[in-house]
Amino acid sequence: MYRSRFQNFIFKYIFFLSGLLLLNSCGGSKNNMEQEDFNELSQLVESGKFEIENTWAIPLGGGNINLIGNPNSIEIMGDSVEVYLPYFGVRQSGGSYDGEAGIKLKDKIRNLKVDEDPTKGKIDFKFETSQNTENLNFIISLYSNNKARTQVISSQRTSISYDGIISKLEKN
Repeated sequence: MYRSRFQNFIFKYIFFLSGLLLLNSCGGSKNNMEQEDFNELSQLVESGKFEIENTWAIPLGGGNINLIGNPNSIEIMGDSVEVYLPYFGVRQSGGSYDGEAGIKLKDKIRNLKVDEDPTKGKIDFKFETSQNTENLNFIISLYSNNKARTQVISSQRTSISYDGIISKLEKN
């Protein structure tokens, strides 16, 4: 059967609009899922009980180092933190390794600052702590896909970053 050009145009136009509506509706459910993921992350951070296990260390000026199979963690328990991280870098001055080359500490969290950015699905968790005579600043970016990026800035060592996964802390 013969269709006029106008009928073909109308058919293509309706088909095109239907496709756009379908794509838009799919994107809406993704945004709802991302918002739900962000809300879960926000509740986890508010609970003050979570841990990060890192899969990569990223030393300043060096290549990525795979940490899978190497014990490491950052455990947040209310106003306290327990950290065990391998360290790859240079000690700049002062202090000693005291037999421990990594960053290992149990301390109170000081100067905690939490910044939420729901549009990016990200929460920045910043705090200060210390290990013997060394002052440490932690900047932890938590993402709604349960990924974490931790930057450690030390008064005695070169900075280092870690990539890992955030989860609920199971121990009391």
